[in-house]
Amino acid sequence: MLSSAVGSEELIDLADMLRTELLLIDDSTTVREFAKEIRWNQAYCRLAARP
Repeated sequence: MLSSAVGSEELIDLADMLRTELLLIDDSTTVREFAKEIRWNQAYCRLAARP
């Protein structure tokens, strides 16, 4: 979803309420940091899914 009608804080709150992942891209986002964030999120999801 791409939106400038609401702020990032509202999107973060919505993602928390829906228990879903939010990948936020803003002026300070770099490709390297964004890719690293995705890898960390994948690792967390794998570890959290373990019984």
